[in-house]
Amino acid sequence: MATLDVDCNGLVIKTISKKPPKHHTLKIMSFSSLKSEDRFESGYFEAGGYSWKLVLFPNGNKKRNVTDHISLYLEMAGEKPISTGLVVTVDYKLFLLNRQKETKTYLVREDANKKEQKYCFYRTIVGGSAGFDRFISLEDFNNVCNGYLVDDQCEFGAEVFVSEMRKGKGEMVAMNLNTYVQVCLESYRLLKANG
Repeated sequence: MATLDVDCNGLVIKTISKKPPKHHTLKIMSFSSLKSEDRFESGYFEAGGYSWKLVLFPNGNKKRNVTDHISLYLEMAGEKPISTGLVVTVDYKLFLLNRQKETKTYLVREDANKKEQKYCFYRTIVGGSAGFDRFISLEDFNNVCNGYLVDDQCEFGAEVFVSEMRKGKGEMVAMNLNTYVQVCLESYRLLKANG
């Protein structure tokens, strides 16, 4: 069952899934050791021909004035630039494992506007990120009854579906009626002369 939530970046779809993330999992064995860090980056993983990483702000992204939530983002990584003339769009989902029940489930968040407006990466912003300033409140995350942080361990994940689009060039021709008539008459004369 999906519910809508609001993040600083707009509407967010929040679902629960029994399926693990397809592209990457980040297991943190000692979350308390990250609490003094402003930012933590996962290792690189590949999806759709590009390198990505998860960027976690365990105490909220202070640059975006977030203090009471975990902020979680997907970031383009690696040295491979996007080719000139291409725009890379992504549909992405970010995951958090819930070990509260016998069967593992995942809290999944994704942009509610993904059908109308996919997140775009351009050549100039390799390293750009997409994600959620308020992925989960620290209160909900730290509450042992919720099953996200158990024995100081937690697990985040990502699914990334990539599309590449070429920036196209267009052309528009406009003629007024007199020019159009002259072109037609000239074409008729040439056809008649060539028999």
